[in-house]
Amino acid sequence: MTYDDMSSNSISLKVSTAYNADIGRNRIRMSLENMKKTGVSKGDIIEIKGKKRSVCSCFPLYSSERKREIIRMDSLTRSNCGAKENDSVTIKKISAKIAKQITLKELDEPGPPIDERYFNDALDGVSFTKADNVMVPYFGGRLTYQIVKTVPTGAIIISKATEFVILDSTKLIKKKIMDSAKTQSLKTSKELQNKTKLSNRNFDPHKHHRRMSLESVKELTELQKQIEKQSQK
Repeated sequence: MTYDDMSSNSISLKVSTAYNADIGRNRIRMSLENMKKTGVSKGDIIEIKGKKRSVCSCFPLYSSERKREIIRMDSLTRSNCGAKENDSVTIKKISAKIAKQITLKELDEPGPPIDERYFNDALDGVSFTKADNVMVPYFGGRLTYQIVKTVPTGAIIISKATEFVILDSTKLIKKKIMDSAKTQSLKTSKELQNKTKLSNRNFDPHKHHRRMSLESVKELTELQKQIEKQSQK
């Protein structure tokens, strides 16, 4: 995945936990000094590169931490960029487009249907990219979804006008079960075919005939013995 690069400046910083106020908002924080080095202003979109790539908005650290060489992010953002606490990630400024449409896949247990407009309210102004996980508050908890498609592609910003398509998780589960059963059926069928071929390959009609002949001789001999015993009585 590539994005429109607005700056040739990038820096690496060590990951730390997010402020409580930033949890679930897909934003990172670093010092104003480091923001200047990368040409980033408050609220700009940046790319974070760990083991994976993700995008989010950038804000400055609190004044009490203005000299710290860290980048603060929540667990969701760490997961999206493939980084753990104390890992180093690379940051650079990029451009993002307003999302026209986003397709989401539910990652939690299937729950009651949610009006798609709720996502516009909960995620307005937040930036993501395909394959990122998204969390929205729901009755005191949070629901988690994965972005499976965006229009346009690349880094996007959600707006009030963004259209959301929510995939039916029940249908997806049924499809996985059917696909798994089909795969297992094909595997079993192939194994039976291989066994049949092997059996036919090892079959020798001459040996089979000799074996049948020997069995017949044994049966006749046994029958003669029984007749002899009867005649002696």
